[in-house]
Amino acid sequence: MHVALHPDGLSDALVRTWIGFILLACLGAVPLGAAAGDPRQAVEVPEHYRLGVIPWQSPSKLAGMFLPLADVLERGLAHPVQFVTAPGYRQFVERVKARDYHLVYLNPLLYPQAREAGYRVVARLAGDGMNGILVARQDRAMPSFDQSVRERRLRLALPSEEAYSARVLREHLGTMGLSLDDFDVEYFGSQDSALLAVHSGRADISGTCLPSLRSMPEAVRSELQIVEQTPPQAAMLLAVRDDVPEAVSAALVEILVELHNHGAGQQVLNALGFYEGFAVASEADIAQRSR
Repeated sequence: MHVALHPDGLSDALVRTWIGFILLACLGAVPLGAAAGDPRQAVEVPEHYRLGVIPWQSPSKLAGMFLPLADVLERGLAHPVQFVTAPGYRQFVERVKARDYHLVYLNPLLYPQAREAGYRVVARLAGDGMNGILVARQDRAMPSFDQSVRERRLRLALPSEEAYSARVLREHLGTMGLSLDDFDVEYFGSQDSALLAVHSGRADISGTCLPSLRSMPEAVRSELQIVEQTPPQAAMLLAVRDDVPEAVSAALVEILVELHNHGAGQQVLNALGFYEGFAVASEADIAQRSR
């Protein structure tokens, strides 16, 4: 179906959705569509919507990636959107459980905890899924990646034990008859730091994901190579808190899925490293992709 776009990249359908939301907001509250008997009949529009992003990079790197997205969402929703993250994975999980964010970008392994806290998935990264990758310097000879790596005792740089890429790589190594015990593992706190450890020679290989490699400066990226990758894994998700109005949620999803259709949206996706954009997601879709 063709979607007409305004000069600023917003669709007619999105504008109509937001006009309906504004009319409700002018009455002082927006219905949540709660089930009959639910004491929460309406919710006041917050001063701003908090977009919480899982800390898979340093805060400054995440800001550079996600602030353009927050800006597009703010203009599309005609309401302030604030980018926020957390000092580490565990703090992020606690903030999700405490419902500190209105919108949350997270990995599928964390989503069950988010769902328990009252979030529901609305979008995911488009494409077949995300691959975990092992990266080495191009000028370092790297024989076939198999059980012979035990003899080489490679230095493996990972962002953290909890990182999604680390977990899927750990599972992938298991299918090859390997484990992290076959490497000298060091955790560097972020995807970038783990990649830079390989680039600087502090590690032989790094476990990361393709968007992280894409986001590295060209001078670094051009000297690295992918030596192993996992099969496609369930993609990263965006979920909304259950008190975010349905009209806002619908408008948010439409903004995301239309990003690849206009120049400003492409710039946002390039900053994120998510070149394939976003797709609509549901509970059933996530359950099927997570099998």
